[in-house]
Amino acid sequence: MKKLLVLVSAILPSVLRVFLLRACGVRIGRGVRLGWLSVLHVDNLTIGDGTTISPLCFVRAHDLVLGKRVYIGSLTLINTVKLFVDDDSRISRFVIVSAGQLNAHSALIIGKRVSVYPFCWIDTTREVTMQDEAGIGGGTYIFTHGSWQPNIDGYPVAFGAVTIERGVWLPWRVFILPNVTIGEYATIGAGAVINKSIPAYSLAGGIPAKVIKADGEHVRRLSIDEKIELVRKMLRESVDQLRFEGFSVTLTDSPDEITLETDAGRVIFRSAFERLPDTGRERMVIISWERFPDAMLMSMEARGAAWIDFARRRCAEGDDPLFEAIRGIFSIHGVRFEPTSSADAVRLPDVERSKLG
Repeated sequence: MKKLLVLVSAILPSVLRVFLLRACGVRIGRGVRLGWLSVLHVDNLTIGDGTTISPLCFVRAHDLVLGKRVYIGSLTLINTVKLFVDDDSRISRFVIVSAGQLNAHSALIIGKRVSVYPFCWIDTTREVTMQDEAGIGGGTYIFTHGSWQPNIDGYPVAFGAVTIERGVWLPWRVFILPNVTIGEYATIGAGAVINKSIPAYSLAGGIPAKVIKADGEHVRRLSIDEKIELVRKMLRESVDQLRFEGFSVTLTDSPDEITLETDAGRVIFRSAFERLPDTGRERMVIISWERFPDAMLMSMEARGAAWIDFARRRCAEGDDPLFEAIRGIFSIHGVRFEPTSSADAVRLPDVERSKLG
C-alpha cells in the first residue's frame, strides 16, 4: 500500500507529495521539492533539507539517502540497490544509473559537492564511489562489469568496483572500466579510456590512459598574493553575471577591498577582517581570504550576514539569492565551500585541502 501511494503521489503538487510521504513515515527535511511526474519507487527513503528532485525522474532503489541541498535533474533514470548522495551534490539531467543485474553489490555512493554532468551512464553492477568534490564530465561512461562471451570458453569476464577519489576531474567523454581507482586530485584528459588505476595528483590521458605528468607537475604553484588577485578578478568578472541574473550592481575596487553594491545587499571582500563592517541593517555577504576571527563569525550569524571563509573553505548556511549567486560564481572557477554554522566553523578544523593547495 505504501509503495502504491508513493507512485500515485507523482501526479500531486510537491507540497502535497511531501505531506503524503511524511504521513507514510518517510524522513523528509524542510524545503524539499519533488517535481511533477518524478517517481520514487524506494523501500527506504531519506531526503535532507533543501533537496530538489526535478520533474520526470524515475528512481528505483532499495535504500535511497539524499543529503542536504542535493539536486537531481529532469529525465534522469536511476535503478540500483543503494544510492547515497551527500550534501550539495548534483546529478544533472539525462543521466542513467543502472546495474547490468541488480545484486547485493549494486550501489552508487556520492560524497559532498560532487557534480555529475549530463548524458553520463553509470553502471552499478558493482559499487561506484565518487568522493567529495569530484567532477564527472558529461558523456562519461563508468562500467563495473564487462561480460558477454562465456568465461568457461576462455573469454575475458570482469567485475569490479570503481572508485573516483576526492577532487578528481573527468572532462567530457571519459570511459572507465572495472577495477579502477582514480587517485585524489588526478586530472584526466577528455576522451580517455581508463583500464587501470591512476595515481593521485597526476595528469593522465589517451586510449588507454597513461600518466602524462605525475605528482602534480601540471599544477601551477601560486603565491598568496597571486591567489588573492585571482579572487579579486573573479569578483570583478561577476558583475556581468550578477546583472544577467537580475541584480543591479555597482563595483568599487580599491587596493584593500572590493565591494559590490547591489539592490539585494552588499558584497565585501578583503584579505582579512578584524571586525564586522558597519553597514546598518543592509544585508551583507562578507568574504575573507584569511580566517575570520571566531567572535566575528558569531557576530555575523547573529547579524544575519552571509560569509565565505577561504582559509577554512567554509561558508554560511543559507539560501539568500545574492549569496547563492556569489557561491555559484566561485564554483564555476572550481572553488567550493562547505556550508557550516558559525559555531561549527569555530569548533571544527579547517577542511582538508589537497597537498598542492
